[in-house]
Amino acid sequence: MRTIYKNAAFGTKVFIFTLEQAYIKVKEAAASKNNYMLIARTPIIFEKLLDAGIDFGKRLVIGPMSAAPGRTIVAKGTCLTDEEIECCKRMVEKGIQIVMQLFPDNPAVDFFSLKIGK
Repeated sequence: MRTIYKNAAFGTKVFIFTLEQAYIKVKEAAASKNNYMLIARTPIIFEKLLDAGIDFGKRLVIGPMSAAPGRTIVAKGTCLTDEEIECCKRMVEKGIQIVMQLFPDNPAVDFFSLKIGK
């Protein structure tokens, strides 16, 4: 996974943290003058950061997430577990805009427009 994350941000410094380290490092990043991109394996990580009072912005882009047993296709190339879907719903209720987007040049699909389990 380290290689995948580093390749996702090619040409950019990449730091990999545990969730506990991220609680500290993301706060430091938010207070700095630099721009940062956060990447996590699952939207559940972002909900945990949000619940800890960490401001990562008001928009979360969910990229490709592969199909696997227990995952539901919610948008092209994006499959979520029931737990991830519920997590996204809670974040939307807290004011986070969540979009599904395979690649930066693809159109983004708003999670709210998917009407998953409503």
